[in-house]
Amino acid sequence: MDDVDFLGALTWHLDCMALSLEEVLGYRPPADGFHMRMHYSLYITNFMSTVDFVAEKYGSGFIASLEESLATTNFSGAHVLGYLRELRNGVVHRGLDPCSRASVVNGVVCAVAPSEITNRSGRQNYSAPVDLLLELFLRCETSVKPVIQKYIEPSMLAVTSKDPNDALTSMVEIINADQFIPDWVKEISCKTLTVDMMVESSVHQTEKLRKLLVPRLGQSDVRA
Repeated sequence: MDDVDFLGALTWHLDCMALSLEEVLGYRPPADGFHMRMHYSLYITNFMSTVDFVAEKYGSGFIASLEESLATTNFSGAHVLGYLRELRNGVVHRGLDPCSRASVVNGVVCAVAPSEITNRSGRQNYSAPVDLLLELFLRCETSVKPVIQKYIEPSMLAVTSKDPNDALTSMVEIINADQFIPDWVKEISCKTLTVDMMVESSVHQTEKLRKLLVPRLGQSDVRA
């Protein structure tokens, strides 16, 4: 996967996180249980997809930095990440409802973090490092996003510094090689595309990603 595709896929996961967190921060009594479960689940799954996706490219060094950023006074970063991972696995594979318990804090309906999460084999248990899942989400925003940005900076630089003429040539080749695009569409597209469009596209992609990586602080003072 080249840097353009890598950043595009990463943007998708971060977009989903931003959408769901905006919803999570806005729940007021009485909150819709289905809607709340959907958006809490959406944040959890896309956060872990982001972590795993970046780790595929940047390896153990990224995970080590991530765990360091997630560490709390009482829990190691490895424990916090393990809790998040098994929470995601429970939501995706075992139908776990992350919103089965909730509390109203400062007027916001907040899901209570499951007190303990067990992995599939049942051999490893993870205690909740926080009282509310929103606290954990906000920690992911403030601690993890800066780590992600640090590691993907080379990919963003590679995209913006790529020769736009090469980018245009590659795009034309991709269009012409696609058997599902009608010939008349190929002709119009190849005539319409310009070098300036390639520059604008790369700038837009990286600028959007940088905005998504700005921590969403919101109600960071939420506590159970």
